[in-house]
Amino acid sequence: MGAYTVGIAGTAKNTGKTTTTDVILRLLHQQERTVGLTSIGYDGEEIDNITGLPKPRLRLLPGMLVATAEKCLQVSRAELEILENSGVNTPLGPVYIARVKQEGLVVLAGPNKARELARVRDCMSAWHPDIILVDGALNRLAPMVEADGIIIATGAAYSPKVEELYRDTLSLAAAFQRPVAPPEMVGREGNINVILERDKFYLKTGSLLNKETVEEIMALDQQEQNLKGIYIPGIVSVNALEELVDRLIGNGNWCTLTFRNPVHLLVSGEYQVLYKILANWQQQGGRVAVARSLPLLLITVNPFYPAYDAKHRIYREARIDGEKLIRRLQQDLTVPVIDVLRPGSELILKRVLQEHLVSQRPSNISS
Repeated sequence: MGAYTVGIAGTAKNTGKTTTTDVILRLLHQQERTVGLTSIGYDGEEIDNITGLPKPRLRLLPGMLVATAEKCLQVSRAELEILENSGVNTPLGPVYIARVKQEGLVVLAGPNKARELARVRDCMSAWHPDIILVDGALNRLAPMVEADGIIIATGAAYSPKVEELYRDTLSLAAAFQRPVAPPEMVGREGNINVILERDKFYLKTGSLLNKETVEEIMALDQQEQNLKGIYIPGIVSVNALEELVDRLIGNGNWCTLTFRNPVHLLVSGEYQVLYKILANWQQQGGRVAVARSLPLLLITVNPFYPAYDAKHRIYREARIDGEKLIRRLQQDLTVPVIDVLRPGSELILKRVLQEHLVSQRPSNISS
């Protein structure tokens, strides 16, 4: 079994993901925990390539473990001891596991695929970290299915329109809070499964939910008329899902729609549309579940956003009322919502780690 692994995903550039990761790293280091860190793809730029504003980078401390590509090791400023070649290759060279010997900035470039992240996690776990953090983003979320939990970093850089930010955050959180389906509602991978009272049909058209697979599902529904569930192991087209739901409702069939994991639901990026489709389905009596959960542990909100100054043709720092937004989100969500730079946030982070990390194995983290 690999070390407990937490993904940290930003909803957009400058939403506070790197700052959130840095705060967690330092908190765990203070508690004498051994932390491993890797990234999905590349991270580590000093200046934001779009806005030109300074971008936080990760300063790692002695004893921490890191998995990053060979060329990134060469330009990182921390003193690192190479421990192992993970066997995962990237455009920047093989991913090595290293231990920090002397504090310094590190450039991260890790695996891009789920199976590669699993391999890196397993290699790093052999060096006995208490927890592994995976730096990522929603637009490269797919490998996060290998994590045990996820932290979402959002904020005004995603949208300075507070109402839109609020609604998208609620819709995003809902995808991670779907119940796990019972075994009989989950089929084999590779094809969409139509589950009947005493049998299962595997669609010939593949695992993705699109117009073609919707037609095949509806043909089976009319033919068999005892449909209990549909297992969709692939990526979901929002338009196809809406059509499927509308036609099932029209036929008076309120079965269980089971998706492989929350990540496959979110690939389209249309969080509010997805939420409304599934909410309508559930209001009509349908059920929604996932084969494998990815628990949402925490949401962080960064009130800062880069506002474009057209007169001077530069970006300047601007802010929304982050405290008001956090209070509103916290009223509607069951997971903690914080600004990691505000007083009191450290206590909440400690509690989250206590609840999730300690439940996996013994911990020195104290409240």
